[in-house]
Amino acid sequence: MKTLGFFLGGILIGGALAFGVLSSQGTVDFESPFSMDEVTSARADSGGGDGDVLAGEFESPAEVADQDMEGKRRLRYHLARATIEALGGRIASCRTELRASVELEAQSSMLTPVVELLPEEERLPTLTWLIGEFDGVEWNDWEVWGMYERFGEPDIAFDAIAASLSEQDEYSSDHAGALIRIYPERAALLLMRLAEEGGWAAAACVNIAEMLRNSELEDLAIRFLRTAISLSPDYDRAYEVFMEIDPSRMQDLAQSAAQEHPESAKAWRRLAEAKLDGGDQAGAFEAFSRAAELGGNDQDELFRSMIRIDPEAALPAIRQLARPDDEDSLGMFGHALVANGLVDEAYETYLRAHALDPDDVTWLRCLVEIDPGRATVLLRETISSYTGSGQDEIVGARANALMLLGRNADAYEEYSAALSLDDDDWEWMEGIAASDPRRAAPLLEKRLEGSPDSRNIKGALGDAYAALGRDREAAALYRDVLDSSSSEKRWKISLAQVAPEEGLGILKADIRNAPDDGATWGALGDAYRKLGRPDEARKAYRKATAIDPSDWRWHTRLKALP
Repeated sequence: MKTLGFFLGGILIGGALAFGVLSSQGTVDFESPFSMDEVTSARADSGGGDGDVLAGEFESPAEVADQDMEGKRRLRYHLARATIEALGGRIASCRTELRASVELEAQSSMLTPVVELLPEEERLPTLTWLIGEFDGVEWNDWEVWGMYERFGEPDIAFDAIAASLSEQDEYSSDHAGALIRIYPERAALLLMRLAEEGGWAAAACVNIAEMLRNSELEDLAIRFLRTAISLSPDYDRAYEVFMEIDPSRMQDLAQSAAQEHPESAKAWRRLAEAKLDGGDQAGAFEAFSRAAELGGNDQDELFRSMIRIDPEAALPAIRQLARPDDEDSLGMFGHALVANGLVDEAYETYLRAHALDPDDVTWLRCLVEIDPGRATVLLRETISSYTGSGQDEIVGARANALMLLGRNADAYEEYSAALSLDDDDWEWMEGIAASDPRRAAPLLEKRLEGSPDSRNIKGALGDAYAALGRDREAAALYRDVLDSSSSEKRWKISLAQVAPEEGLGILKADIRNAPDDGATWGALGDAYRKLGRPDEARKAYRKATAIDPSDWRWHTRLKALP
């Protein structure tokens, strides 16, 4: 905290840099002596003059002393008097009352409302006078800087903030942001110098770049991003912001980084993303492949990107690179096989992934949808031997397989068992509703009484009502849950079963808003499939697989259509 004397000295620094919001730092809450309505009313009552009508609301100093009410009450009195004098344009009297207020409590936040009531030409002199009167007082720097800026002296505020920042041992986002807000270009030059002198980290340079970008100074922002990348070549955020500002230059930067660091999987991935953003799919595929060859923790995501670009070309590469001891790598290999129509081999691959992680939901769903008959037998054996925390996922997956085989009664028992292991899992609640709605409905109604705000219970109960032909009640529940969670596609699909035009209309509206979202096209396919409209479901699934060939669900459901 700087003293007023220090601030008044106005340590000025030539050069320039960046900034944020002055009043965001160290604000002290203080109850203003009058509301704006009271001030406005006082001005009106006095014809815009002294506003003495306010004085009757407060005791005189003698009365306050007689009542032995010091502190806040006395402070409130002097601030009230200062307000009255300011409204009347009596500068000397206003200053006297402000001095008395500061002597009781030195809060810069309480001064601004009063000083702003003075004639414009008197505000800055009064502020400067106060600072001179109380040279030894420690004020909140941010509030004082803010007052100087508001009263028409941004140069003083800028130079004081720059001085404060230069004295600090490390970067301050608040100071940099404030400087940029006042004089962006000047701030950028100053911050670049301070960054070089102070050895600021890459994160500081990226933070400055983002603020400069927001001030539409993109070329200056690029300079800070290049500095950040030179300091930390693997700092992802620097590349992300660079891509947002200038994708074309990002390609050149990423190409150079990949050439300079040919063994860096991250460098090749960034090059791939830059090329993909620029529309060069062949170049992106090649770069993703190179990154996948180098390995890394995100190899499965690199495989996914390759499948999305060219599933046929991706298959041999992934077959060669997939690691047999990595479930995610194996699973993505399975997705590549599905995308190329090799479903039997995909099942065996998912089986290997499942062996590495028996309760992984994705591998369980893949096995069930590809071959529910084999999955039923497999999962019965897994249930008897597995003791991990995700046992409900295995039991529930077997129930899903039984449902696909038309064994609803057996499925109900398995869903009930899964629900006993995890009584808040929406999938098992919806499972009992689908497998035996007559038994499920009263059970779910009782649950809803105990948890009336549960969207999952409402949705499952809606499923039970729909299966029992109680379409109006089901639709009401689906609308209720969609009102509180409009992003949940499963309830839109369910609504389409009981109110087809409404539900399909919502899904089609989602597609109009996001035409390249494969998941939404897949959801539309699910809705058509459940409505018994296979031709329309086929078109939607084909669109989903074209958008995202790596999503196994739409391939398997497309193949299962009659």
